[in-house]
Amino acid sequence: MIIRSEQDVTEAVLGEMQRTPDARTKQVLGALVRHLHAFVREVNLTEKEFQEAIGYINAIGQKTTPSHNEAMLVAGALGVSNLVCLLNNTHPTQANNLGPFYRDGAPRLADGESLLRSPTPGARLAFKGFVKDLEGAPVAGAEVDVWHSSTVGLYENQDPAQAEMNLRGRFVTCADGSFSFTTVKPAGYPVPIDGPNGALLGVQKRHNFRPAHLHFLVYKPGFKTIASQVYDPEDPHLQTDSQFGVTEALTGKFTPRDGGYSLEFTFVIEPGEARRPKAPITEKAAAKTRLRHFAVVVRDLERSAGFYEKVFDLKRVGREDLEMGSGIYLSDGVINLALLKYKADTASGAHHFGFQVDDLEAARKRIEAAGGTFFFTLGDTKDQANFEMKFKDPEGVIFDISEKGWVGTAR
Repeated sequence: MIIRSEQDVTEAVLGEMQRTPDARTKQVLGALVRHLHAFVREVNLTEKEFQEAIGYINAIGQKTTPSHNEAMLVAGALGVSNLVCLLNNTHPTQANNLGPFYRDGAPRLADGESLLRSPTPGARLAFKGFVKDLEGAPVAGAEVDVWHSSTVGLYENQDPAQAEMNLRGRFVTCADGSFSFTTVKPAGYPVPIDGPNGALLGVQKRHNFRPAHLHFLVYKPGFKTIASQVYDPEDPHLQTDSQFGVTEALTGKFTPRDGGYSLEFTFVIEPGEARRPKAPITEKAAAKTRLRHFAVVVRDLERSAGFYEKVFDLKRVGREDLEMGSGIYLSDGVINLALLKYKADTASGAHHFGFQVDDLEAARKRIEAAGGTFFFTLGDTKDQANFEMKFKDPEGVIFDISEKGWVGTAR
């Protein structure tokens, strides 16, 4: 179809879709085109706004990694996740958003076991749940996945300091439909805002907090699988959840007990398709290691520094004069180049390099476990820039690690 005006565009696209063989796919894509084109016409979308929208969609994909799902965050912030959930669960329901932090493969735990797999501060919580059918009969043998954030507001997949699968577990309901576990009482937390989700919330002047909650996924052949969340009714963000997940059916009663809390909750499931959802994330975030430092031995400090400043526009960011020699530090804004002149005769050329790490002691353990050896330390405290621990790899090559990095380096 030759396009003569903007009014022809929608008809042309829908016409081409007529050959779509699957009826449901044809229905969904046709409705998407009609509503999307109507939206563009309603707001009279400008070319600049269209280009910005394309960039925003691209950024969602670029921000998504095996340990972080930005698209799920944005869908929640727009209310789409919970809308889909409520449309597909019409009975009074405990169904709720799956959320962006569900991981498949949580360890199977015996009834009453703890979710903690690494030291996790916070008030202890004893939970007892029940799974029942629509008639109130207990459902035995249902598999229940449980997960929640720590009291610092991070799920284990976000936090390299937590053990693999910390605060996650899979239980099987007993003959009376019950399951139980111990953990720490979760806290409310801010959802990540360092990507498109943050831009969306920021332009609307919205906060990014979620009220404290625990996640559940109930799976039993013959019944419809439901994801659920149980919320703390005392949380200050209960009414303004940034992901629009709180429903009346999902507030629990956290009862003080023995210096901690207890909580009981019943999940009602209905006959239907038992299907485990595709996990939005598949991996845990790794501790970040960044190559940020190169050290080169030179004969003439000023001459060499001037060369790199003039040719590559590096910026001089510091100088040190120590007992063993002197150094001038240059930077391109990301990496620190150290030009070194030792008092003892040392051949010119590459000398060592350095990595910026999140945790010095954890990195040291990994280095030594892999066959590296500690050499010595330079600097007073690890909180200072240029503080470094020196090591040799199994071949004797020298390298440094630092938490704060070197002058002129990017985090």
